[in-house]
Amino acid sequence: MSSGFVARGQDSSLTVETPMNIKATNNGLWSFLSALLSGENQTLNRMQFVNNNTYSNIASATTTVVKASAGHLHSITVNTTAAGAITVYDNTSAAGNKIATLKASIVENTYVYDCAFGTGLTIVTAAASDITVSYL
Repeated sequence: MSSGFVARGQDSSLTVETPMNIKATNNGLWSFLSALLSGENQTLNRMQFVNNNTYSNIASATTTVVKASAGHLHSITVNTTAAGAITVYDNTSAAGNKIATLKASIVENTYVYDCAFGTGLTIVTAAASDITVSYL
């Protein structure tokens, strides 16, 4: 049965009308929205979240300001390792709050951090490691 759903506050000052399907089963009542929500994948019938990370590739021994404002560090992929540490800072210079240090000659892999940084994202590669930084 399809009907309009009306939710009212205690003083009846709030009214929200949404088309819903109401289904009675032996386990109780189930309700389903009959309209798609923003971001819903129609094929899979579920919410879909798109991670719009950007990336920066660093392939030399250098200090790189990856982002000069607050953001989110998703991961660092070590494409080719070298005998030098990789240091990650929450700053716009190679000082201050250290997010991580990847040791020299670390295994080639993707290292997931999923953490926020408040000032900026700076990475120091002490040797010519080839890395890809994924961030927002």
